[in-house]
Amino acid sequence: MSQKEVESATKLARKAVLQIPKSIQEKIVKDTEVVGVGGVFQYSLLGQLKKDGGFTLKELKNLLAKRTNLKDEDFDSKYAATELTNIILVSGFMEEMKIPEVRVRKVNLTEALVID
Repeated sequence: MSQKEVESATKLARKAVLQIPKSIQEKIVKDTEVVGVGGVFQYSLLGQLKKDGGFTLKELKNLLAKRTNLKDEDFDSKYAATELTNIILVSGFMEEMKIPEVRVRKVNLTEALVID
């Protein structure tokens, strides 16, 4: 994807936040721990970042800058077609919702949303 396409996709991701129920959005305030579960977080994002445990918005934005303009074949992944869009989607949501960091947990997806 080109820089222009990444910018357009990021705008779409940020706009998609409006579809999240307000009751959930209101729970995510400063110092709220946000936990990501599932393949996008566990395998795609952490795999591309080559780390465990979680990531920051800054790390995702740096990764996005490095991956913009690459072709699918430049990604060392059987899921190459979605690696860049996963970064765009999650970083767009994090930006719009002012989430500085996501902790990643490998759990059963039936436990995907827990709000305290």
